[in-house]
Amino acid sequence: MAESVLIERALMVMAACMAIQTIGSLVMWISAFVAYRRINASIERAKAAIDIEVSDMRARLDRVSDGIEQAALTLNRSASAIHDTVADTTHAIKTAASYVATPRAALALGVLRGLQWFRRMRAERAARNAASKPRLVFHNR
Repeated sequence: MAESVLIERALMVMAACMAIQTIGSLVMWISAFVAYRRINASIERAKAAIDIEVSDMRARLDRVSDGIEQAALTLNRSASAIHDTVADTTHAIKTAASYVATPRAALALGVLRGLQWFRRMRAERAARNAASKPRLVFHNR
């Protein structure tokens, strides 16, 4: 009989240990489930915060890219305007050079220079003739 009392006590101790193990296992599974839910909630919050940051960055990037695009368009228009101005100036210079290079233009320039020379010579002659001639003055003492 002593053996059956020992076996009963051993079985009771084993049953108590199994109950404690089952309770511990349940507590572990419940705490793991709660931790899983908390981790999922924090991941969702972090994901939402990152989505907000990404949308802000997209908005900033869109604003910056719009500004850069406007600057590039303005630069392109400016370069086009400068190109057109240079082309028009080149055309005007070629046109003026073609007018100056004609024989009539050369003849007209020669006549104009001749008239300018004639007027200058006539003005110099008139200035020489208009100048008073120095007088010689003698003093007797």
